[in-house]
Amino acid sequence: MSQVEWDQFKELVRSRTDLVALFSESRQVTPRRGGREYVCLCPFHDDHSPSCTINPERQTYKCWACGEGGDCFSYLMKHDNLPFKEALEVLSRKAGLEMPKFSGMHGEKSGSSRNKVLDCLEWAAKVFHNFLLSAADAHVAREYLLSRGYSKQVWQRFQLGYHPQQWEWLLHEARNVYEPEVLLEARLIAKKEKSNGYYDYFVDRVLFPIRNIQGGTVAFGGRVIPGREPPNSGKYFNSPESPLFS
Repeated sequence: MSQVEWDQFKELVRSRTDLVALFSESRQVTPRRGGREYVCLCPFHDDHSPSCTINPERQTYKCWACGEGGDCFSYLMKHDNLPFKEALEVLSRKAGLEMPKFSGMHGEKSGSSRNKVLDCLEWAAKVFHNFLLSAADAHVAREYLLSRGYSKQVWQRFQLGYHPQQWEWLLHEARNVYEPEVLLEARLIAKKEKSNGYYDYFVDRVLFPIRNIQGGTVAFGGRVIPGREPPNSGKYFNSPESPLFS
């Protein structure tokens, strides 16, 4: 992809991004002047009266108190502490656009690997959730959640899941969908120490998806079924640290 085509892609992402909706993900945004502009508390300083103005026609924002301003890219870079490339990846995903392959002047790599890992984590969340809802082997997880006051509506709302008591179950589910290397990068499996192959994380655990501010699944928290804790294992277990989750 040429530099011109890359610049065109950035402009396409910008045009497909609703800046008002982006701000609304983390704060209350109020229309003014008949919707020609919007105001909100500035996310970049201790604001007590709405001093940040958003212009939906220009897709720009400006805080008249601290001076911060820019477009969707500069907002996400500062708000989420992201480099430009990652901000572009996030916004392209939200816009339903595929990040193109491009080797820039500074040797930037394609975002396809990161996007594949994010897609894998979303896939895993659905697989865990569907298993909790319908699998016979998940009855102990359903009974545990109900005993703790978590209704089926809560399961649905937060996409709770369950991993059965099988050490290669997710590896089997991922066949013809994701390579083990992708599952490994997503911290869904680990390498066996004394032999070749892999084993699943989160075995026999109720799972809670951990999401980033954009709503994408980046990790899981797991609670082992009471009375079935493996030796030297805690009740709660989060995904190991990864480029997506700390």
